Amino acid sequence: RKRVQSNIETLPYYPVNRVGLLWNITDLNYYHCGATLVDYKFALTSAFCVSSSQGFPKFIISESTKEIIPIVKVHIHPMYTLDKPENDLALLELTKYLRSDSYLLPACLWRNENENDAFEDLSFSVHSNFEAISRGFILSTAVKHDGKCSQQFLEERNLFCGNNPLKFIPTICKVDYGGPISRIVQHNFDMDLVFLHGVVSSLNKGCDNVLVGTRVAPHVAWIEEIVLGMDGDQFIFSP
Repeated sequence: RKRVQSNIETLPYYPVNRVGLLWNITDLNYYHCGATLVDYKFALTSAFCVSSSQGFPKFIISESTKEIIPIVKVHIHPMYTLDKPENDLALLELTKYLRSDSYLLPACLWRNENENDAFEDLSFSVHSNFEAISRGFILSTAVKHDGKCSQQFLEERNLFCGNNPLKFIPTICKVDYGGPISRIVQHNFDMDLVFLHGVVSSLNKGCDNVLVGTRVAPHVAWIEEIVLGMDGDQFIFSP
């Protein structure tokens, strides 16, 4: 039996690619919904997040640089509906490239549709409003059976599931909907790379329940078509 280790790390402890979605320039809360930079001008999030009663988000805010950039276009996955959570993705196109720094680095897209058991621990972000202070954390989740979901209402969907063995008080820990499910890979002595395996789904019930995510690998072609166009290029960091 594999030993499961869970821990919480304060941000940032690896290259930062999570950004927050903003609907109002006067409300700078990073944690209404999250997104992941897959390019310095595009961020991937949940279609559910951008389809709320508030309408489309207007800006993204970088946790690393605190830079705020307007969103020029929202690309919702063409196959997404509420009854098809496996397509719960949206790409946010920014008006300009984010300003880079030593921490800010877009995530690499994970392309293998089968989650290897060797990648036992993936990470996802959570946040807390305890004592009126919003703060982000990284939480580990254990991946078993290639990340397939065993719950009856999820098992027929191509979703990602992980198990978090830690218990939290619901009012303290909140799920970062639309945020990244990712894994760190040491690239060289100067920089680690982050591989994006999934996007945190609106199907999650809380931090101490099964983590549910929309898999990225089946949708890489759709993402690249929008970000890179049809010229056959690939992202700089590709496995």
